[in-house]
Amino acid sequence: MDMRTTDRAARACRLTRAEALWALGVCGLSMGTRPTLWAASGGAPARRLSPADGATEANAPRSSHLSASLPVSDTTIQVAAPLVRLLYQDLSIAIRGMRSTGATGANALWERGRRREWYIEEQRAGEPAAIGGIVTRDRAAVEGALRLFDWGFRRQAVDGRFAGTADPFHSTSFFVAAVAHTCLFARQAADVGLFPLAAAYRQRIARYAPLAQRAARWMTQPGVWSAGLAGNSPFTHRRYLVGAALGLTGLLSDDRALIDRAHEVIDEGLALQRADGVNPERGGHDSSYQMTGVVFAQYWATYLPDDPLTPRVRAMIERAVRWEGTRVEPAGAVSAQGNTRTAGQEPGRDGVIKSVAYSRVIRGFATWGVMTGDARWTTLAWRIGRYYYASPALAARPLLP
Repeated sequence: MDMRTTDRAARACRLTRAEALWALGVCGLSMGTRPTLWAASGGAPARRLSPADGATEANAPRSSHLSASLPVSDTTIQVAAPLVRLLYQDLSIAIRGMRSTGATGANALWERGRRREWYIEEQRAGEPAAIGGIVTRDRAAVEGALRLFDWGFRRQAVDGRFAGTADPFHSTSFFVAAVAHTCLFARQAADVGLFPLAAAYRQRIARYAPLAQRAARWMTQPGVWSAGLAGNSPFTHRRYLVGAALGLTGLLSDDRALIDRAHEVIDEGLALQRADGVNPERGGHDSSYQMTGVVFAQYWATYLPDDPLTPRVRAMIERAVRWEGTRVEPAGAVSAQGNTRTAGQEPGRDGVIKSVAYSRVIRGFATWGVMTGDARWTTLAWRIGRYYYASPALAARPLLP
């Protein structure tokens, strides 16, 4: 193995040489091969991960040397073993329901005449497909991601809105956050020089940046903004969603006004956190949406580490994941007891009743483990993943990225 390549990865991703060797090995980057979990052709997994495959916390490197104040790059986060082995092992899941037109989820049903409304947020599945595809060298996943994004942007009006989408402000915020995160990651990964697909797709992905900026600016129009925030009022996670959508887009497009607007909602979200770490949803706790908000806050802290709000955001995340940890049972199940939204109360856009989004919980814990160097959170991510794949009732439903 070329130690110069390893050292370059270590410098770019703020890892020790040993950790860079581990990350490169997980992703198959060091010798120009596909990851070991992928078949030789097409990027499809040879088989689904099982507990016997060794997906345990013992596989994760201990990064306790990392200071909680040291910024960690997104490339470092996205090659973390729990993400690669639990969420990115089968990226066909992210694009499986996509039609030839690029529509997916409820939008595919809408195109078939089986739903009355479509939602631009459904196309956000392009985010894990693109990022996971770049990390694992799965070209089919990246191509699918672009088709998902293209379907959405073909419906964008000149003023930035997605004309016809239901729940326009909230749905747009999901899509904008997904596109902005994808663009920033692809740019960073291409600059690192260890992700060939990031370099290959850099220009095609970059063309989304001005379109995302246009949508974000539409969100900040006075009438749109006030109505959108009023609708978001009962949901703390939406403060971090909107903050990430505007903040990341502002960074991507060098638009300071968007970042300033993001400050408003993030500051409001910080004030809503309870002393026990709960970020309330509809007046109570929800172990699924808790981590949805955490993940968006992590996007902010990763890409805007020097922003004056970021120390408070990081403190919020720490309290939030500590509370979430109390909801993880010894075997790895995430308790939904007392959840205000994902204990059988609400249908999703596709009509399926919402339950705990295990992928978000895993991502939140795994990401925080990398960002802080605290192995407790990485351990929880592995434990939850092992439980998921060992539970037939859960494993029958793919663990969406």
